[in-house]
Amino acid sequence: MSNIAFSGLATGLDTGAIVSQLVELRRAPMYRLQSRKKSFETQISALATMKTKLLAMQDAMQALDSASEFSSLTATSNDEDFVTVTADSGAAAGMYDIEVIQMAKAQKTTSQGFDDLNTSVGSGIISFNVNGANVDLNLTGFTSLEGLKNIINNDVDGVSATIINDGTGSGNYTLVLSGEEAGSDNAFTLDVSGLSGGTTPLFTTPQAASDAEITIDGTTIIMGSNSSSDVISGLTINLHKVTDSVAQQVVNLKVEVDSAGIAEKVKTFVDKYNELFAFIEKEGGAEGDLKGNPTLRSVASRIENISIASLQGGLGSITSLHQVG
Repeated sequence: MSNIAFSGLATGLDTGAIVSQLVELRRAPMYRLQSRKKSFETQISALATMKTKLLAMQDAMQALDSASEFSSLTATSNDEDFVTVTADSGAAAGMYDIEVIQMAKAQKTTSQGFDDLNTSVGSGIISFNVNGANVDLNLTGFTSLEGLKNIINNDVDGVSATIINDGTGSGNYTLVLSGEEAGSDNAFTLDVSGLSGGTTPLFTTPQAASDAEITIDGTTIIMGSNSSSDVISGLTINLHKVTDSVAQQVVNLKVEVDSAGIAEKVKTFVDKYNELFAFIEKEGGAEGDLKGNPTLRSVASRIENISIASLQGGLGSITSLHQVG
């Protein structure tokens, strides 16, 4: 193979350096494009960060963009062991004295005791009626006490079944049926007369489904459950324990303007505003990644114009956002 030779070698010229420099000259446009690409990628990243800060400020503004949000209410109970309360936009300021006379209860229905979990309960039809809805269970073949429990849990909405072992050794397994919700509307009945060929469960109801009873400022109220949002407009009342009627115990509920909550929303907005403009000042500065960027300048200008623009109608002596600090 013939060798490549440069005549300049005999003249003392550094031809290798010359070739390298020529190659670098040809690559210069590529280097410029790579530099511009890196600059654009850096700006894109910085603009994405600015967008995140803008959205955070927008969320904070939207929490304060209506008159109702500046007059939102909070509800408190002076004894949350007995009653808790929350307020929504339909609430009105006020105070209420509550006595809990009776808690709502879920129905409990129990069978007689069985000696063995595998005792057959027979075959045929067991009929349930839960809050007006009928469910028929058709037991075919062999169904044990435990099998019946599983069938009820799978097929009967509103009723849960468990087996309790009282440890006595004889008749110690009891099938317990419980309403899944408290209140008389969630009562259930069952008919086992359609069973035959085994030990038919015989049920009694030691605890009937019952409603809650309270008084509000002396007026008796019946609640269908231990939580209600239709007793006092705009309030959800949750009952936890019966109050002491002998001691005439009352729980005081207070509904008032949520000053702390409103102040926190304002603080959040101010923080997000300041975070955005700190970012704009840094990235738009001499050493910033968005120096001279038109999008950055446009965003800053529009927000500053909003902050100094006069409000239509004003709020007394306050006519622009920047006046509130």
